[in-house]
Amino acid sequence: MRIIKAYKNPNGHLYIMVDKIPKLTYEKIGASYVGSDEQELFNDYLKYEYGYGSFKAFAGREFSIELKDGTIIKLKDHWWDYGVYDKENEYVGIGLGTLESLLDCFVFCSYNVRKDKLEELINDYLSRDKFYEYYEIEKWCKLQYIWYPLIFHGKQLPFMMNYKGNVVERDTKEYKYALHNYMKIKKDKTFLLKLFKLSYKDENGRLIKLEDSYINVVKETLPDFEVKKYLEWANKY
Repeated sequence: MRIIKAYKNPNGHLYIMVDKIPKLTYEKIGASYVGSDEQELFNDYLKYEYGYGSFKAFAGREFSIELKDGTIIKLKDHWWDYGVYDKENEYVGIGLGTLESLLDCFVFCSYNVRKDKLEELINDYLSRDKFYEYYEIEKWCKLQYIWYPLIFHGKQLPFMMNYKGNVVERDTKEYKYALHNYMKIKKDKTFLLKLFKLSYKDENGRLIKLEDSYINVVKETLPDFEVKKYLEWANKY
């Protein structure tokens, strides 16, 4: 695992983007499950604890873990995160993500990392880069998308679009908010209407206003395989 970008907040908590996250697998210890990776960076302690009334672990969400022998099991309701099982080494909690995961959704997941090994990774990272602000990492991530020249009614505009339908200015790469959602009611049925609405001044200083169905602009701008990805992403969120 190698650090690509890192942010340290005023309280010292780290949010780190890495090239890959080592896989955790679990072993049963007593009635609990303890997860670790081959590099011994991470430790995850899941303990069964009943008796919190109506409260359920992870809001009642079912999740799967892989055991050391490759078996996949599902846990639900009363399996709580107890942090770290390893008593010999010191661990710290950090936020972790890869470029791929952060492009899908800019959220860092929590991991317990061995302090000594984390310090080695940080020292290596700081020998070639620096700590960034949180928003700087988010902005850098967004620029790693594949961008396509935006086409509107057959005309190429000074903007670009990625597979999520995000729009940026061609030269500055600044984001433009072109998606406008409207709830419509027709015959007692409610549906979501997604419109592409964008205003800008052309090279002669004239104000240009654009409006169309968002999917029409997506289909005109993106290649077919990216349109498919857009529809999958849009349906997911």
